Amino acid sequence: YYAVLLSFFSGIIILIFGILQLGFLIDFISIPVIAGFVSAAAITIASGQIKGIFGIHIEEKSETHAGLVDDYIDIFENIDTVKLNDTILGLVCAILLLSLRALNRTNWFKPITDGEDSSAIQRFMNKLPKKGLFIVSKAVWFVCTARNALVV
Repeated sequence: YYAVLLSFFSGIIILIFGILQLGFLIDFISIPVIAGFVSAAAITIASGQIKGIFGIHIEEKSETHAGLVDDYIDIFENIDTVKLNDTILGLVCAILLLSLRALNRTNWFKPITDGEDSSAIQRFMNKLPKKGLFIVSKAVWFVCTARNALVV
């Protein structure tokens, strides 16, 4: 419950800062502090999703007040409740999402410029007419951008 409350108050503070145009204050926060905060948020969010990916059902929650460690204690104590179908679906969806993100970052569907090293796939795709390459490029971009909606 504290995470929801903290997120709500953070959003309110950011909204107020935006309305008052106080964005320049971010320059006074060091990059390591920002990087640490973002990394901690990512670890917390990813750790909270593990139960859902594996379909683990937890009846009794640990109360060691160790924060993130409690989640992992609960997961390992209830590892026998893993649902195979949920696990397969979760891992396939995660692999699909990561693959589409990686596909979007390639240069396979971009025209080859002079002096540029190109992969075999890029050379193959550049055999298409310019209009065809443009259409394929935009279609791949659209699918890769909408990957979350496709998986849901």
